[in-house]
Amino acid sequence: MPPQPTSSTPVQEPPAPSSQPVLTPKKQNTLRLLIGSAVVIAILMYVGIRVVTSAQISLFALFINPEMGGYILFLLPALVVGLVFILISWRWGRKIYKQEDRPVQAFFFGTALYLFLVFLALGITNVLLVGYARTVAADVSFAVGLIFSIFFLASIQILYVGLLVCMGLLIQSTRSSPQEPFIVRPPLTIQFRYAVMGVAVIFALYSFGAVALVASATHQQWLCNLVYSSRTKASCFLSTSTTALSENASAQNSGGAGTFTIVKTNYKQIKDLHDVGGKLAYAFENNDGTSGVVYDGQVVSGAYQKVGILPIAEVGGKLAYEAYKADKEIIVWDGQEFGTQYDRAFRPADVGGKLAYLAIQGGKQFVVWDGKEYGKEYGQTLDIREVGEKLAFIAGKINEGQYVLYDGKAFGPYGWVRWIHERDGHWVAQAQTGDTQMLLVDGKEHGRGYAFEGEYALVDGKVAFSVKKDEKWIIVYDGKEVGIGSSYEAGPYNVKGQLAYVAVNADGTSQLMVGGQSVGPKITEATNNIAVSGGGHVAIQTKDNSKECGSVVVHGVVYLDGQEVYRGCSSNPFGFYGEKLLFWTTENKVTALWYDGKKIGQGFYGYNYFAVVSGKLDIAAFAAAGQEVQYSLLLEQ
Repeated sequence: MPPQPTSSTPVQEPPAPSSQPVLTPKKQNTLRLLIGSAVVIAILMYVGIRVVTSAQISLFALFINPEMGGYILFLLPALVVGLVFILISWRWGRKIYKQEDRPVQAFFFGTALYLFLVFLALGITNVLLVGYARTVAADVSFAVGLIFSIFFLASIQILYVGLLVCMGLLIQSTRSSPQEPFIVRPPLTIQFRYAVMGVAVIFALYSFGAVALVASATHQQWLCNLVYSSRTKASCFLSTSTTALSENASAQNSGGAGTFTIVKTNYKQIKDLHDVGGKLAYAFENNDGTSGVVYDGQVVSGAYQKVGILPIAEVGGKLAYEAYKADKEIIVWDGQEFGTQYDRAFRPADVGGKLAYLAIQGGKQFVVWDGKEYGKEYGQTLDIREVGEKLAFIAGKINEGQYVLYDGKAFGPYGWVRWIHERDGHWVAQAQTGDTQMLLVDGKEHGRGYAFEGEYALVDGKVAFSVKKDEKWIIVYDGKEVGIGSSYEAGPYNVKGQLAYVAVNADGTSQLMVGGQSVGPKITEATNNIAVSGGGHVAIQTKDNSKECGSVVVHGVVYLDGQEVYRGCSSNPFGFYGEKLLFWTTENKVTALWYDGKKIGQGFYGYNYFAVVSGKLDIAAFAAAGQEVQYSLLLEQ
């Protein structure tokens, strides 16, 4: 048979390979997953960095900001390190995809590896800087803060941009075709990759504040100690469930300290807290240097160009403060202006429920009280006081000396008058003429012939004071020498109508004496601070050299009414607020306040001002430098 004819249908050649990769639906879904994951990671890292730093994350801004011109050298290591980390992470991730066809694992492992290297580098840098700082300074906080903040705050922004670049390169790698045949890795290698990813996630959760959220929600103390942000740590410690009782202190609570609420602010400084009509008033300073006054939670000084940081006063139950109007210093009281007719009006005070302040006009400084001028004939006045609802102040005349003026009567002249106080309805001042010092009580002189240093008390209508005689401190009460003090803070004090002081025993120990009787155990350490409450409670802080606590913190024992309530590192502030004892402690590098047997304010770096408002303690506290919110208010509930 003749051969059958073949079909004339042409056979199509396979299409030429395209220069662009052809993505299958499966690969398209994977690519969308990776892009979405990259966006989520980028957002989470951005939010996390903003928790750690207050600076905007802008690489461009770092170089165009003139203030950064001198610090460009600090950025170069981050640029070089960032490029090296990108190269390592990208090449390793691309290798996993090319050789094993694992695009998801390649992306997440490469991203985690980059983050892990960044955390490791910053950690090593921090350790090295701290180690260096300890060799050149006793207090490492300033040195570390200055060097590390410049490197860390700027470098972390550069490394964040590097993260974006790294994720972009890893996603781009998955758009190409993997090589064949594929390599099957042993299980140990896969487990290693998951371990790196897990460690990176843990570091990220810790470094960027996620631990703070968990700690605040669960109030677990061990988590609170891990929190990076000192503000969040303080908030966690101040929660109801974690306000811890100090050891051996629960029996000494005079009233039981309440819980505290943290009110965060954007102020650079908070100062001069006051109870004004049962409401909190304080002065503040912004980051731009402007300042103002807050009263009952509202800024009340907005009508003035500038408000003096100090002082604030309660006058007749209403707020008074210094203010500037047209570059002139005036007084604002109850929303009205006073002292506008003078060159300067400042230092408001309450005298008998009426406004008093110092004024300057024509080169003379004098007192204005209830709209009338006092002491103008002297040329200079200072230190306004209220004594029995009457005006008392110090005034001086050139080449004549200084006087105490009380209720219109002048006492003096003296060479100088160091201070004037009000005590139990009496006015008390320290004066000196030549080498002779004396204590003035309602105009009567006490203590002539002694080297007087100003510690005094009025007990049962009689005057007690500490003086120096034959290089020893003694207590003089009602004109008689009755005791030998152990230190400048040794007294005298009025404790429930009885004379109290700290005496030195023959064996070198000290003893609290009240009404001629010993109270509490003998004190073997040196006395560092003593405080007496209005209700007659006595607190004594001692110091010893058994443990190093820092430049301003001492190690020792705190006694309250003769009983030990705290042993460890403590410092100022030290005293009573109402009838509750308060002092600063440091334990395991964590600062806190010991207040009426409870520890509060853990995590804050320091505490500046205190005030009892409507019977509750209010505190101005500050946290780590470089944080966006610098000062907070701790308000007792």
